[in-house]
Amino acid sequence: MNLDFWRRLACRRPGWVVSGWFVVAIAVGLFAPNLTQLAAEGQAKLLGRDSESLKVAQVVAKVWPDQGYESMAVVGFHRPGGLTESDREYASQMAKQFAAPTRPNEILRVLGPDSQPEVADRLLSRDRSLELVAVPMRSAFVAPVTQEAVAWLQTTAVGPTLSAPSGLEILWSGDAVLGRDYMASVQTSLDRAALVTVFLLFAVLLAVYRSVWLALVPLATIGLSLVITRGILAWMTQLGWEISPLVELFLVAILFGTGTDFCLFVSWRFGEHFNPDNPAGAMQATLERSSLALLTSAGTVIVGLSLMGTTHFKLFSSTGPSVAIGLVLTLMATLTLTPALLVLLAGLRPRSFRGLTAPASGIWEKLGRMALSRPLLSWSLALLFMAPLALLSLRADFVQDLMTELPRETRSAQCLRLIAEKFEPGMMAPLTVVLESDADFRSSEGLALIDDVSRFLTLQRRLVEVRSATQPLGRTETLARARLASRLGEVNEGFVRMASGAGELRKGLIEGAAKIRAALWLEQKTGLKLMNEASTASSLGGVNPAPSNAGNLLAQGFRQASAAFVGSSSWSALKPAADPVRTPPSPAGTPKPEPPRQSMLRDLSRAADGAAQIEEGAERAHREVSSILANPVGRRALDRLLIDAQTLRDNPDLGKSLAAYITKSGHRARIDLVQADRVFSAGAMDQVQSLRQRLNDYLSEVDGMKVKATIGGANAESADIRALTRSDQIQSWFVVPIGVFLVLLVALRDPLACLNLVATMILTYMFALGATHLVFVSLLGAEGLDWKVPYFLFVLLVAVGVDYNVFLMDRVREESRRLGLRAGIIQAIAKTGGLISSAAAITACSFASFLSSPLGSLRQLGFALVVGITLDAVLVRPILVPCGHWLLSRVRWPRPLDPTQRATVGSVGQFVHVSD
Repeated sequence: MNLDFWRRLACRRPGWVVSGWFVVAIAVGLFAPNLTQLAAEGQAKLLGRDSESLKVAQVVAKVWPDQGYESMAVVGFHRPGGLTESDREYASQMAKQFAAPTRPNEILRVLGPDSQPEVADRLLSRDRSLELVAVPMRSAFVAPVTQEAVAWLQTTAVGPTLSAPSGLEILWSGDAVLGRDYMASVQTSLDRAALVTVFLLFAVLLAVYRSVWLALVPLATIGLSLVITRGILAWMTQLGWEISPLVELFLVAILFGTGTDFCLFVSWRFGEHFNPDNPAGAMQATLERSSLALLTSAGTVIVGLSLMGTTHFKLFSSTGPSVAIGLVLTLMATLTLTPALLVLLAGLRPRSFRGLTAPASGIWEKLGRMALSRPLLSWSLALLFMAPLALLSLRADFVQDLMTELPRETRSAQCLRLIAEKFEPGMMAPLTVVLESDADFRSSEGLALIDDVSRFLTLQRRLVEVRSATQPLGRTETLARARLASRLGEVNEGFVRMASGAGELRKGLIEGAAKIRAALWLEQKTGLKLMNEASTASSLGGVNPAPSNAGNLLAQGFRQASAAFVGSSSWSALKPAADPVRTPPSPAGTPKPEPPRQSMLRDLSRAADGAAQIEEGAERAHREVSSILANPVGRRALDRLLIDAQTLRDNPDLGKSLAAYITKSGHRARIDLVQADRVFSAGAMDQVQSLRQRLNDYLSEVDGMKVKATIGGANAESADIRALTRSDQIQSWFVVPIGVFLVLLVALRDPLACLNLVATMILTYMFALGATHLVFVSLLGAEGLDWKVPYFLFVLLVAVGVDYNVFLMDRVREESRRLGLRAGIIQAIAKTGGLISSAAAITACSFASFLSSPLGSLRQLGFALVVGITLDAVLVRPILVPCGHWLLSRVRWPRPLDPTQRATVGSVGQFVHVSD
């Protein structure tokens, strides 16, 4: 069955066609799953599997299940003058209720006043006016199950067993609560968009058709198409098709906007061929002459939206193709259901078509003549008008911040701002750094690396806390004694004690030797036996040094002391021959053995000399080490951690931190970071990208270990989304225009005309983006345009906006063959002016429904689309495109026309010779 079969069926059997569409729509509406709920679940799965933040989340959930979470609900207990004991007791009771065994499966744990002291202290503000109870959850912040868990928490908080103290303010926030409010705003946007779109479209259709019954034809066509599309997408989603909540919103806007344009085009051409005596024949002629233009127009939109599927960010890749499926069904309905309804209406109420068959006012023909009278000037003035705002779009600022997208009066956003004031702004969304290596992080080398990375991160600006295995509380003081500087400081103290002890030893040895020598001198002078060998040893503390090297050094020391005792100024003054107790040599030349006391004196002198050297060496070492420790460069060089078995024995708590931050295998380690910027802010995302680059550069220079670092967390996920969407947008800047150009080329077979159409739509996009930046940022004071606006605006204006110009160019080609280039362009403007303006008004009204959304992103996008579509209708389509087409085609256009063709021109022929 080809297209002609469906044309004949719609024209000859309209009742069957209408009945068939209604039966299918009713059946799908009754039995299809709930697309809204399925789309909400898809919102939580926007990043691909290759994203770094998603990989980190999976690793943390697997190897640190007691630390991993996807989102968090936070309950704050605030009293401006300071919390009372009853306030804190109430917070503790609520935390216990949340941790009940009957809690939802999505709630992983509850952190509150009764948690470990180091955790509980972090949940109390510095001024003690705000205490938090944190509830980590296992699902994403926009997932329906997360919203159900938040609802359970709030229901539990107002249960009969809990009674809040008077004057205590309860705050609900966290990304889980923000996600609930965001999804509620999306649903509100969808509901408002549906109502506003239908109301505005019906009003515009009444003004265009001047008939209630005729205005209902497009609404019925699009309504049935929307019901069937929703059901088909719901079934496809259950089979694995990816979808997001924005799909429903864009289905309503684009199907009611573009789809109504399709219906309007068919109705308008049907009015040109209207024959109340043979409506079926008139409709068949209409479809034969308009099907190509309709297919081309729809094809550009469908291809442009389908090309969004080539992107990687699922919010884009799932929205475009899903809406394209809806447009395919809408096109089928426009080629079958709309003709059938029009034929039935023409037979029942032919006077409904009086508005379509009325003669044109001539305004558009006058505008066309004026523009084509001086086409280069008209084209230049149009460009000059659009240039300033188009150039402004190149300097537009974009933000990706859920806080700025939500209405400022949103309670969860207000609570988060208060929490950010009382605590560190990034406390609610910490980053997680996962280190992976083949080596063991539990080894001394591995722990030293963790410490080095931790301290490297501590030096980064806008990071307020770094927690790791070597600084589990975010402070380095915990393991201060295990650092090389501290250990070397203790060695330095040992040198001081060694020098002091060696000095005391030297002093004692010298004094002892001097006493012995004095006693020997008195014995020699008086002849009295003052001491024996045993008393000599006893006077030295019972030490009987052996004749070793150390003993020799000790003896040298004692000789030096003896020399000082007798007043000798040098070691050379003390000669062995001068020793008064030296035994003369034995007869027969055999040396007589040295008396034991003399040998002991010599050994003690050497020991004293050795003690002096020890004292000197210890003092020199003390000076060197003190110099190193006192120098900033030396302190930094020695600020390294050295943990061994003894350190673990001395610090039992260190084993707990190792277990909390390092896996059992030792090949993965975790570092938690608290940023100074709040969650979802541009500064937080910028820092994630900076940290990733700096960490990889730092770890690439580590010797002996190959380590890889990845970063996850809420802000890391936002940074991944931003990077992905920027890449997708750059890709779309090339892919979408090329795809639309190829579709136009197949239909129009005129490369320059196709290039003119695509270029003007890109210029329209830049103008609309610049105008939106001027209004929302420059005038209304927004931080920037929402990050989704440029992408959706580009695709929709280039793909959807081109279809108006397809209607124009199709008529230009038709009229130019008959009248010549200039006259044909003027006649095409006159014939399509009312149609395209009405279609633009319909599309603009459908997108204007976005302005009723509570979300800032949709309001900005709606404004930009209305500006772009309006500009296209009043300036681009009647002036810029026709004048550009004339400037590009006049050289190639055949001239002059033969007399037969001129004769058929009639009254319009006066313009032919001007162009030819």
